Amino acid sequence: MRVFVLVTLSAAGLGLTGCHHLLDQTDFKPKPPPAVVRTIPDPETRKPLVTIEYTKANPDFRTALADVIRTVEARRPGTLYDIVAFAGGAGEALQARMRAADVMTAVEADGVIPTRIALGLTIEPGRKVQQVRVYLR
Repeated sequence: MRVFVLVTLSAAGLGLTGCHHLLDQTDFKPKPPPAVVRTIPDPETRKPLVTIEYTKANPDFRTALADVIRTVEARRPGTLYDIVAFAGGAGEALQARMRAADVMTAVEADGVIPTRIALGLTIEPGRKVQQVRVYLR
């Protein structure tokens, strides 16, 4: 009977030496998925697909943009789009972002799902006319 007790204790001792982590509540909570961060490449190194200039308050760009988006989607379905607003200073940033969001809404209306669209803002001091550019990725 003594042999049985000694063998049991030594087996239990070996099992505990390999344990590096005691279980607690964090072992049973699901881990959140990692955040997806998409970076927009430097827009100055790419040629824009479409450039919308805001020389007047509300330029009519929707029809021409819809034609371009349909052509791209027919040739390269699943393409990612970067919509980047260009403003002359920080004081114009809010208006420029609203314009980019308006262009994004138009692209979505043309059948592109929102997860394929990224918005960006570039401030170029001294820029006189705001622009929104659409790039393909």
